[in-house]
Amino acid sequence: TPTSGDDQVLLIPEPGVSRTALEIRQLKSAGQVTIAIGPEGGWIDFEIEHWRRLGFIPFCLGPWVLRVEHALTAAIAQVTLVKSSD
Repeated sequence: TPTSGDDQVLLIPEPGVSRTALEIRQLKSAGQVTIAIGPEGGWIDFEIEHWRRLGFIPFCLGPWVLRVEHALTAAIAQVTLVKSSD
């Protein structure tokens, strides 16, 4: 089970959250990023709370319900944009 550390950031896309990965300050200096991508139907409340207790930071992929392969692409794109910006 991953746990958040000084050089690691844990992310979980969550509907209804307004913060994007671009707004997560610690992401820029993270050595490792772990993203929890849920099933097609989304996480249930119990699962989301579990991920949060483990240190996962919720963030937004947009107002749409995305298929897993699209959610993964969108999440990696946000992280890449943050990591590659000056």
